[in-house]
This record gives sequence, structure tokens and C-alpha cells, in this order.
Amino acid sequence: MACRLNNIFNLLVTLLLLFTISSCKQAKVEYYSEVEKKSFFSRLLEDSIYYNVYRPHTKHPIDGYDLLYLLHGHGGNHDDWFEYEEGRVQPILDSLIKNQMIPPVVAVSLDAANSWNVNRHIPMESVYFDEFIPHIDSSLQDFLNKEKSVIAGNSAGGYGALRFVLKDPDHFSFGILLSPAAYEPVPPGISSSRKIDVFAKDSIFNDSIWNSFSYTNIPINAPEEIAHLLISTGIDDEYEIITVIDSLKLHLDKNNIDYNVTLVPGGHEWNVWREIFALDVTRAFEIRK
Repeated sequence: MACRLNNIFNLLVTLLLLFTISSCKQAKVEYYSEVEKKSFFSRLLEDSIYYNVYRPHTKHPIDGYDLLYLLHGHGGNHDDWFEYEEGRVQPILDSLIKNQMIPPVVAVSLDAANSWNVNRHIPMESVYFDEFIPHIDSSLQDFLNKEKSVIAGNSAGGYGALRFVLKDPDHFSFGILLSPAAYEPVPPGISSSRKIDVFAKDSIFNDSIWNSFSYTNIPINAPEEIAHLLISTGIDDEYEIITVIDSLKLHLDKNNIDYNVTLVPGGHEWNVWREIFALDVTRAFEIRK
């Protein structure tokens, strides 16, 4: 089920902004925001976890700032979304906010290591829901809008974002899945998920362990409450994400969950994800109006 967008002009302006952002030199970027590097102590992990907080230099909205969660991919950390050579999210959000394409938002990214945001050797899913989200709600309570948040993830982060919006619809109104590595039934040999202990038994990838975390096993009791999903990939993605999206569409249709799919030229890379992310963030807040 593809969503209908009410304001095509806004999207065209967004694409113009994206061209400007992708063409500029890092030294010439003027920021209208700040990014703070923070940490909190996780009782579940018995260790400190690092995260970043993006805040725009805007007057505090009457209803508070909207909140955007960012999940990183395999081999990454909380800095990926903010690195200029990778996510470049600070100038993207600055441009969208400054040009009134989206409302002022606070964005946060947590270092989830190579956990793929599941409860396996480390209980990262529980850390996220039981510790990180409450920590953000508490520490930023004077700044935030109390409505549901938007969550975005690339690759393994897209896998995590999909599972999060299905498992806890109370928290998220939109899920932005950039080349989500949510393979069904099992990932191809090229996938990084086959090279880590998270989905392995005796150091060998295990189909049953992978399947136990499949989005198809998450009960859908109230599809109307599930976050609207904005799903995308590059058509030249070498990690076979096109097949992921084909399987995911069948599952979403079966469960009457709203979604929109965007296919663009390019592979499994930030050059693709940056542009789609900015477009999808604009879409999400356009539809929320």
C-alpha cells in the first residue's frame, strides 16, 4: 500500500536541498545546530554506552521538539550518522529545518555495536527499550514533543528499526528503512550477519537463530497502530535488498500495514541512504500534518 503525498512541491524542494547538501564542501558547511556526545550507564550491560544528540538552534517549539531515533548499520557506531563522509545528518537536518521542510527535531543515535539490536549475547533490544528510551525521555523531557517518534536505520539498522516498530507501536509513528537487511528466510552468503556471533552457534551461522528473530514471528495485533513504513534501496544493491523488500511487502500486505517503497539508482552505500533519508524524513512529517 503506497501512501499518497499531498505536497509534491515540498518534495521537489527537498530534492533541491539534497543536491545542495551533497555538492557542498565540508569546510563550507555552516551549522545551525549542535551535536553533543553523551553516555549513560546501562545496568543490563554493567557498562557505559555512548550516544549522540542533535539539537537545532531554533526557538523551542510550543509543543516541544519531535524526536528522531537513528540506528546504525553493521560495523558502525553512534557516530556513523553524523560523520560527514557517511550519514551527514547534521547538515541535512539543518537544511530541512531551516527551510521549514520539517519541524525542529532532536535526533539521537546509540552505539549498539554489532548487536543488530537484538537480545543475544548482549541484550541490546532490552537496553534500547528499557534503558535508552526512558533515559532520553527523562533527560530531554523539557524539550520533547510527547507524540510518537520517528525511527530510521540503514542496513542492519534498518533490520532493527523494522523489528522495533512492529514490536512496540506505542513508541513510533514512522519507520524509515534504508536498505534493510531483514532477510527472509535467511541472509545470502555475502551478508555480514553470517560473520558475527549474534546469529551463530559454535561460531557457525545458524538458520534457526536467525529465524527466531524474524519480523514474521512478531505478533501483529493492531495493524492500524503500527508505524507507517518508508522502505527504500538502491536498485544496484549488491546485498540483495530488492529480495528483502519483495518478501517484506508480502508480509505487510497480509497484515494490512501501511508502507511506501522507493527504489533509486545506486548500491549499498551512504550516497544512496543520505538522499533517501532526507526525502523520507520530509515525507514522514508531511504525512503527519
